Amino acid sequence: MPTSTPCSRWPRRASSAVRGIASGCSRRFASTRSRNWMPRTRPTRFAVATTEYFLALGETANLSAESDGPERPEVVRPEQDEFRAAIDWALDHDPELAFRLVIALEQFWVMNDAFEGVRWLRAVLENGSRVPQVLRARALRTHGESAWISGDFEGGTLLMEEALTEFRQLGEEQGVAVVLHRLAVSAIVGKDLARARQLLDECLALCESSPRSKLVADAIGKLGWVEREEGNPERALELFEESTARCEEVGFTWMQANTVLDVADVADELGRTGLARERAGEAVRLCREIGDRQGTVYALALLARLASAAGRAERAGRLWGAIEAEEALGPVGHWERQREEIASSVVLPSPEFESGRSTGLSLSLDDAVEYALGDE
Repeated sequence: MPTSTPCSRWPRRASSAVRGIASGCSRRFASTRSRNWMPRTRPTRFAVATTEYFLALGETANLSAESDGPERPEVVRPEQDEFRAAIDWALDHDPELAFRLVIALEQFWVMNDAFEGVRWLRAVLENGSRVPQVLRARALRTHGESAWISGDFEGGTLLMEEALTEFRQLGEEQGVAVVLHRLAVSAIVGKDLARARQLLDECLALCESSPRSKLVADAIGKLGWVEREEGNPERALELFEESTARCEEVGFTWMQANTVLDVADVADELGRTGLARERAGEAVRLCREIGDRQGTVYALALLARLASAAGRAERAGRLWGAIEAEEALGPVGHWERQREEIASSVVLPSPEFESGRSTGLSLSLDDAVEYALGDE
């Protein structure tokens, strides 16, 4: 935990009244962890103020679909235990506040631990019968995204469809646009490319009347997926590059890492191996920078595939062994659904590969990243 306590780093968005209530908590808060600071019997001014503080802090990280500023997951990561305690307390005492907290961390669940995100979203939705409809819609969307990333694509799609119904009932165009984009992803995975393009076009049309720079950047990348599936890799590459540039411009680092990985993948398909290696390395760096475990695994796997294709069996084996070591720590997510297909283009029946694999099994994910970026 940082040496400065949360109470000494109040975001400007927090009200002066809340700051005043909690300003005396500095030393006491610094010496407590997780739920110790939350009374379980009744809401106190301190508990309410502290929970509201973490909501304000979470909102400054710009991790929800409603936020426009650059993502700042580093604001949340050092305070994870406190955010968990705040959500847990709010579930018992202020369900609406619990909804706002888990929605504010929408992208954090995806980067950090989608399985945890699913658990929290399920809990708030089970306790949120009286919250405003817009919060329920956003929570359904957030739950759907975490479900997808954790590997439950079918369940995530059902949640997204339910969220779309709620947003349409509200006449909430921004919410509709976000979910249309996410359902387009589902259509692409299901090979319904005509529907995917239709949903993306509708999403972008809504963005014209209500600009959402992050969403537009992301939607352009998904159009790249459609073009690639339709057999137009050159056009897909152009769209991936445009999406990458737009994501970088607006600070959408998680999606930037994903589109950089798309560039690397399609560049390899087009025989541009130099570009593929360069962008795959960039994706590894970006994913690790934001703490995206699953993204890091995918990026390392692409580098391993490139190494296998280039005849660098020992390097491919070492990277693959590091991935296997990470898998042993617990489920990764959607990765498990694609693992065998990816392995078929990486694993080589050679002593060099097995030697590298044995070495890789002793590497941490950080060690693997250092190796991947330093041994080209």
